This record gives sequence, C-alpha cells and structure tokens, in this order.
Amino acid sequence: TTNIIFQEITETTEKIMTEDSTVKETTVKETTTKEGTNKEQYDYANYDVPSNNTMKTYMDYRTITSTSSKQYKLQKSLAYTDSKGLRMVGDRYCVAVGSYYTTTIGQYIDVELENGKIIKCILADCKDDKHTDSSNRINPNGSVVEFVVDADVLDGTAKKMGDISHINGWNGKVVNIKVYDKVEEF
Repeated sequence: TTNIIFQEITETTEKIMTEDSTVKETTVKETTTKEGTNKEQYDYANYDVPSNNTMKTYMDYRTITSTSSKQYKLQKSLAYTDSKGLRMVGDRYCVAVGSYYTTTIGQYIDVELENGKIIKCILADCKDDKHTDSSNRINPNGSVVEFVVDADVLDGTAKKMGDISHINGWNGKVVNIKVYDKVEEF
C-alpha cells in the first residue's frame, strides 16, 4: 500500500485601498490538503534600503550569550543549523537588521534581492544602532542584513569572504525588506 500525500501551497499578495486612500498590503498563504484548506494572512510593510549595500555579513549564533534575552531563547528553543551552516526557524533564515526595520525578535521578514530572489527570514538578533548609519539601516561595511550562522559548519567560501552572498544564489544587492505583522511565538 502506498500513501499519497496531497498538499498544495499558494501564496499571493493582495493590495487593499483603505478609507484614507493608503494601500495596505497583505500576504495570503493557502495550504490545501485532502482534509481541507487552511488560510493564513499577514499584513506587512515595505522598507526601502540604501542603494550602497554590498554584502550580507554573518555572525555566529554562539555570540548571543545573554541567557535571559529573547535572542538566546529563540536560538535554544526553535533554531537549527542547515547543511550550509545557516541558522533557521522553520523555513526562515535567522537574521539581524537595524532598528529602522524592526526590533521585535521572532518577527517575519522577507529580504528581496535585485536578482528577484526572496529570502524568507526571521529576526533573531538586532544590529546595535552604534554599528549602523544615522538612519539605523546599514552597517558601514555595506551590510543591511546579517545572517546568524554556525561558523563551524558554514560554507567555506562564505567564511573566507565574510559574506554569505554566494550561498544559494543570493548574489546581488538587497532592494527591499518586507516586515510582516507575524511574530513567531516561543
């Protein structure tokens, strides 16, 4: 006997005009199985990024040492390391961004690249404002997003370059950051 599992996932973006003539964007994710359809909906905001972003840096997850912090608790309770050394929660990569975007640990973020790729992320740490520009968006080294990794497992090229851009075809500049109203509970 063979069990065949049917599952279809569709994700769409809806734009809704509000009464005050602003546009509200919402992502709708529908999962259909033989048991029925489950629909999840998340509002999000788009954030512009400085055009001079040139790299995607990384930090080892073991540098998060405050045991009472949400950052530490996220790493200990939900995060795992993928085969390339990147830390993940579910299907989202753990990242740090400047406070301009968000400071809510566990918040869903999409990082959009100029090559069209979208990297699904979750805020796992916050860049310190003193390590970013005056708008709290970019590090002086050109990094808008910093990935949380296990340096012992990290891809050798990424380690050598100090940049994870060459992993998974993530070359190119970041052109947009979406910050969702969805926050992972932990």
